[in-house]
Amino acid sequence: MLWLASLRNRDAAAPVTRGLHCVDVLIAAHNEATVIEANIRSVLASRDVDVRAILVDDGSTDGTAAVVAAAFANEPRLLVLSKPNGGKASALNLALAHAHADVVVGIDADTQIAPDAIAALTRHFDNPKVAAVAGNVRVGNRVNIITRWQAIEYITSQNIDRRALAHVNAITVVPGAIGAWRAEAVREAGGYSADTLAEDMDLTWRLRRHGWRIANEAGAVAFTEAPATLKALMRQRFRWTFGTLQCLWKHRDAVFHYGWFGSFALPSLWLFQIALQVLAPLVDLQLLFALIGRGFGWLESLQHADIAPLYDPAIWLIVFIYVAFVALELAAAWVAIALDDEDRRLLWLQPLQRFVYRQIMYIAVWRAVSKALAGATQAWGKLRRTGGVVVAQPADDATHRASAP
Repeated sequence: MLWLASLRNRDAAAPVTRGLHCVDVLIAAHNEATVIEANIRSVLASRDVDVRAILVDDGSTDGTAAVVAAAFANEPRLLVLSKPNGGKASALNLALAHAHADVVVGIDADTQIAPDAIAALTRHFDNPKVAAVAGNVRVGNRVNIITRWQAIEYITSQNIDRRALAHVNAITVVPGAIGAWRAEAVREAGGYSADTLAEDMDLTWRLRRHGWRIANEAGAVAFTEAPATLKALMRQRFRWTFGTLQCLWKHRDAVFHYGWFGSFALPSLWLFQIALQVLAPLVDLQLLFALIGRGFGWLESLQHADIAPLYDPAIWLIVFIYVAFVALELAAAWVAIALDDEDRRLLWLQPLQRFVYRQIMYIAVWRAVSKALAGATQAWGKLRRTGGVVVAQPADDATHRASAP
């Protein structure tokens, strides 16, 4: 995956065609009063593209619509729609119905995008075979170790995967935080579906199955608000895993079809995100018990043997295997951070992930699998926003505003 990602990173270094597209930005909002103003301002600050924002207030009870009305009362580039609470997919479909542009961009309400993000996404639609383009999602509220763990996970896992899979047209999800879509293709595919919790993943797969190409744009950066507590993180990852399981089951007939997408990407999801995540805690426990058992055995041998060994080779073998895996992950993280030009200070958190963060992921997978096997359904749920996303203001933007009349 790192090799493929490096190839894609090299290929993506082509000049960006700017100023050619009109874009409608679709935003679904439910109780987003704390973050919605910054979200819309980042969209309207987009450069080199003619942009209009379509906000759907999906039955908010926290005054989201009032915040928007107060902040953007005379903004002609913003259309605000309201509807009873019906879920994210229905809100996005309503926004899509009012979109007039050939290209639409979906972003989450808690997300702020870079000024050049939309222009970078839209350049790919000069290729008539492209139906969607995934952006580069980064954690914008790195306020504690939990959000920093997620920051390094986004860089080393999600972004690397999309870079790599784009090379073989097998991207598994155009993220809801930032992704561009060919409006005609989305409508032909039936729009956003509400039968899974992962509406962005499901739409990506339907477009790929219809023969479209799914691209990736690492230069289209969005800063999202990640869960800042273990409880919130658990809820989010359970929802993500449950949605992935729903998509895998819904599209089970696509496995080993549709090129690399069905022959490599979908089996990899089954293997690495579901099956091995279920087995991983058992392997960790086996390793721990083996280490404890060999350790006690060695201590006992010290008391009863006339010439006791100074060390137990089996113990050191177990330690070596564990350290080797950590070193491999650390090396991969170093490459991923270099490709994303990210903060290398995050690297020291990579080995620590194994002791707490991985266990959270394991529990979320176990819960999702058990509920899926029991035939349970799960309503879409959203995190409580704090408005903690901090985006550094580019120096040229600040200078431009200071010198503007």
